[in-house]
Amino acid sequence: MDKFEYWSGLPEVGIVPRAPHVGPLLQHVHEQEYGRGGFAGRVSHTYHLYPPNNWLPGETRVLEGWAPLWESPLRPVGGAHHALGVARPSAPRDVYRGMARLVANATVAMNVTAPAAPMDYFFEHHSATLVIFVHEGGGTLETLFGPIGYGRGDFLIVPKGIPHRFECAPGPQYYWVYESFAGDPEKSEAPTTGHFITHSRSDYRFPRTLDTRNEAGRFEVVSKVGSVYTQRMHPTHPFDVVGWRGDYLPYRFAVEDVRPLTADRSHVPPSAHTIFTLPGCYLCVFTVRSVEKEGMWLPFFHRNLDYYETIGYH
Repeated sequence: MDKFEYWSGLPEVGIVPRAPHVGPLLQHVHEQEYGRGGFAGRVSHTYHLYPPNNWLPGETRVLEGWAPLWESPLRPVGGAHHALGVARPSAPRDVYRGMARLVANATVAMNVTAPAAPMDYFFEHHSATLVIFVHEGGGTLETLFGPIGYGRGDFLIVPKGIPHRFECAPGPQYYWVYESFAGDPEKSEAPTTGHFITHSRSDYRFPRTLDTRNEAGRFEVVSKVGSVYTQRMHPTHPFDVVGWRGDYLPYRFAVEDVRPLTADRSHVPPSAHTIFTLPGCYLCVFTVRSVEKEGMWLPFFHRNLDYYETIGYH
């Protein structure tokens, strides 16, 4: 036994082998790898009690009309438009079946959802990483890596392909949901401002409480690829993970932790308030800040010719 303690190279929770793919533990559990870009970049390994592909044969099917407003057609628009409110569905729907698309380009789509029904299934998005802003409501995001509690003003990042389920708390819920089709969100920073403007990576909250489920039954998983939704049934609970290691993870980030960049004598452009960069998209947060002494109260008239701009008030 070494008398000193050390950090391992990657975050890990629960029971894991010394290194991926090797060790006596793999005689008793089933390893699964999550990653993008082939076998390079961020990656996580989960260790399951049962094979992850043990879904029931003959019970996989395509779901027609499952989320009718998610793939709603978009038409070209110009000028200024104001979405003062989005009508709730006529019948109560859950987070994903009630998703409605507002704006999209080739790499990112912006959606809204007002869930009023529970999720009785697990969801995997195989075409995009999700960036979810909780405008109203709260609850628990159940993930393969453990639960994440969330509330008003929280961002939830769910990487592409990660199984999850929302357990919404009682009361009204309203989320803004961004789909990033071409890559994961990156923390925005520049050499001139450093690591801690507009926030720090230490503000990210990754799951650390592992909730292993050794349960038998019928567990529905819905996966989305493009505009196609597929259902499969598992005889064991998908969250049968006894341990995980890696950095391809879901996490939470609170808007209250944003520390905006301000200037005493000049208007700071919106790009300075960027918290996440996505391929083809910037996500900015404008928080309450001291009034610039000589700056304009409102931004100058401008035509941002290469960007489509949306703004939401929280």
